[in-house]
Amino acid sequence: MMRSLYTNMQAVPPLEFPAYGEDIEVRGKAMGKPGWLRARVWVTDTMLIEAVAAGTEESLPEERAREFLRSVVVKP
Repeated sequence: MMRSLYTNMQAVPPLEFPAYGEDIEVRGKAMGKPGWLRARVWVTDTMLIEAVAAGTEESLPEERAREFLRSVVVKP
């Protein structure tokens, strides 16, 4: 799942991915245009959950992406 975030942005994935629930930031291209995303991936006993805020530098300020991810809460 984490690797697909990089693939979709045409970016090279890191050798090691962050732990589940930590922020992932990817800068690259989406549909041929420069863009970026901030995401988190969680895995529970029964679910795989992905929250993604994606856009361009102009359309998605960093604080708005952080605010969105803070609002997503995975309860046990």
